[in-house]
Amino acid sequence: MSTFLLHLPYYHLGLKTHVLGLSQEDLKLELISYWSSSASHRARIALNLKGLEYDYIAVNLSKNEQSCPEFEKVNPTKYVPALVDGDFALADSFAIILYLEDKYPEHPLLPQDLQKRALNIKV
Repeated sequence: MSTFLLHLPYYHLGLKTHVLGLSQEDLKLELISYWSSSASHRARIALNLKGLEYDYIAVNLSKNEQSCPEFEKVNPTKYVPALVDGDFALADSFAIILYLEDKYPEHPLLPQDLQKRALNIKV
């Protein structure tokens, strides 16, 4: 059984802080990811550029772990990456990057000027 499958039940039960006796402030961000996923690379780059501490939880796509019921409860789309911040889970690398940018403004990834910012995030 993978580390991912052993670790994940705390999320879908909503008991991580209760079971482990941690407060929301004590929790690290967690990135559920796969090493060769380009979308996961983007999320890891953003976390590292911002200097944020996080736990990496591997989902082995070659073993189809993204289809296990435990992961589906965190991310119904079954895609990686997924970011878990306390009892909040977010999938999609672009959404993760924008969430990190807004929640952790130190070490900004995007310019503050609205026009320059818009040019940087256009898809």
